[in-house]
Amino acid sequence: MYKILLVGMSHNIGGIETYLYNLVKNADRNKFEFCFLYPNKDKMAFEDEMISMGIKIYKLTNRRVNRRKHKNEIREVYENEKFDCIHYSIMSYSWYEPIVQAKKSNIKLILHSHNAGPFDGVSIKTKLLNYIGMKKIRNANYYQVACGIEAGQFLFKNDNFEVFDNGIDIDRYRFSKTNRETIRKELSIDNDTYIVGSVAKLEAQKNPLFLIDIFYEYQKKNEKSALIMIGEGSLENDIKRKIDEYKIKDKVLLLGKRMDANKIYSAMDVFIMPSLFEGLSISLVEAQVNGLMCLVSNNIDKDCNISGNVRFVDLKNGSNAEEWSKVALENSKIRDKDVLEKISSKYNSNECFKKVYNYYENIITGGESNE
Repeated sequence: MYKILLVGMSHNIGGIETYLYNLVKNADRNKFEFCFLYPNKDKMAFEDEMISMGIKIYKLTNRRVNRRKHKNEIREVYENEKFDCIHYSIMSYSWYEPIVQAKKSNIKLILHSHNAGPFDGVSIKTKLLNYIGMKKIRNANYYQVACGIEAGQFLFKNDNFEVFDNGIDIDRYRFSKTNRETIRKELSIDNDTYIVGSVAKLEAQKNPLFLIDIFYEYQKKNEKSALIMIGEGSLENDIKRKIDEYKIKDKVLLLGKRMDANKIYSAMDVFIMPSLFEGLSISLVEAQVNGLMCLVSNNIDKDCNISGNVRFVDLKNGSNAEEWSKVALENSKIRDKDVLEKISSKYNSNECFKKVYNYYENIITGGESNE
């Protein structure tokens, strides 16, 4: 049996968290034993589900609380457990301690880029830590993989990487008329109301405040409309304030954390993702599988258009909400009923994770790392 340490989970359910959860759930656990390294003492995303599967979680003292203790705890985990491989899903090099310690402990390491850049909207502190991390890991050996071509080139600055496609359970996300009717009834939304949808963390990277601007402009043109936002994050109060300022509280539903997003997509009419930076987003794959027209920022990896139903819109420093709203209006009531015939089977979770499991076996049994 191969013992794999997974790194990259947060407390908030997002693309990386969903990817890692599905990676574990679909694995042959007679062949792979998974554990998680988590940088805090609070509750990890999908923690209950992981524990029910017998997955061990190593929770660390937050480095902002005690950096020395944080580093020592990583070292102790690495030294006390015999991991065959560490698989670290990253957006940047800002949390570099797991990489540095892997080098010291001589454990095989996979760095998995989920970000196509740039770091717009990220704090100066995070940018500084990313710069320090790049220096710290300069001489480390590791395997380079990415969720898409642009994500690999952005983080690794070369073409020497493998692409792991972000796959999903396609049957769970296909359009369902029953789900559409059930969710709209649950949310007290009429059948003829046009629903703008978003599934993303409420964090700066995802640009949720600009999404409120977009919808504010859109609802001026289409009074029979509503906005659904699924996700949690630090900007929730800022979002609520902006909603109050625009006086659109009766049209915006902040649904928070939901485990039934697969059903809620069917209730939507268009999916909008104005992210400042993004790799190949899992929620964007989900939305396309559901047949939705998707409006996304031009900062998102162009490989994300797996259905032909993605429209890239310029952010223009977040000042063109009116333009976004017009594009949304032009794509009203468009749902691709034949979308599943256009999406490659490589985006089915069974296929994409099979490639990852084979990759584990190959490197553990003697593959060469990238430098």
